[in-house]
Amino acid sequence: MKNIKMNLAGTKIVEKWKIWFLIPITIILIALVSFGIYAGINGDAAKGLNIGIDFTGGNIITLNYTADIDDATYKSHLEKIDDVLANYDTSASLNQKAGAKGIIIRYPLLANDDVATRDAVEADIEKAFSGELATNTEGEPDVLVEYIGPNASSTLVLTAFLSVLISTLLILLYIIARFRNVFTGFSAVIALIHDVLMVLCLTTIFNIQINSSFIAAIITVIAYSINNTIVLFDRVRENYKALPLGAPINHNYIVNKSISQTLSRSMITTITTMAAIVIFAIIGVSAIREFALPVIFGLIAGTFSSVFLAPSMYSQMRALDEKIKVSQKLNGGKRKKTLKKSKVKDNSQVS
Repeated sequence: MKNIKMNLAGTKIVEKWKIWFLIPITIILIALVSFGIYAGINGDAAKGLNIGIDFTGGNIITLNYTADIDDATYKSHLEKIDDVLANYDTSASLNQKAGAKGIIIRYPLLANDDVATRDAVEADIEKAFSGELATNTEGEPDVLVEYIGPNASSTLVLTAFLSVLISTLLILLYIIARFRNVFTGFSAVIALIHDVLMVLCLTTIFNIQINSSFIAAIITVIAYSINNTIVLFDRVRENYKALPLGAPINHNYIVNKSISQTLSRSMITTITTMAAIVIFAIIGVSAIREFALPVIFGLIAGTFSSVFLAPSMYSQMRALDEKIKVSQKLNGGKRKKTLKKSKVKDNSQVS
């Protein structure tokens, strides 16, 4: 079996940094426009993002059956649930199977979401599914309506934010310690921020629900993306070490060469991983799809950032650092000349 090789040898990649920076900026602008459109359609700025009840609060309906439910029954029963919820001016925000004998439906907080209203919803569902559901210990249809309050959802938001922040900081410290190079660390972390931002932007554009599965997808993307970036910078370090002692250093050449050497590995890894995730997105239930789609966005964004964005950022930082050092040397030389001239003047005045 022939080895698959992808090569960009001789291609100027980091020199085209303006293009690589422009692509994510364009996606961010499209996401902002999409956010405005969705907010305008829903009549609420907060609804520019499709935020699930994990973060906003809401209710969960669980239906348990005596026998396995097939796809036809599942769809028809979801329609019944929608009819019941329509009486309360709401609709299901997420639905999924709970094993072979259960259905879970989530819907947002109601205008008057108290115990009496939730009991009324439960009673209407029991009436709609009379004789079709399993019975509980009290001999009543096995329907459970659970409430998720705003306090619980705000705690989840804070936990999700802290988990992403802490993981990013730990990655920054690890990279700086491993490569002993601040430019490498900052380039990698900026690439990670880019990946998270791109996932959020594409999720906004396609109006995919943001819930706890989305946070799991973000952490998955961070872990996956940083792996490709570390492989690239590891090769950059090796190529620096391979230079003959005293040889002139061309940072762009070394980074471009490293990209070419690691491209095949990065692309093949991404394609094989994405193949499995795409299958999940196609045949999986809605809950799996809401995890799989952000992961797909993240894989694309992570590959782009590790091949084009992070190395370009690193190269620009190295170039800027060298300009600063040259400028400092020139200024230092000018100061020395000025001091010498002032000393000569002082000596002449004394004599």
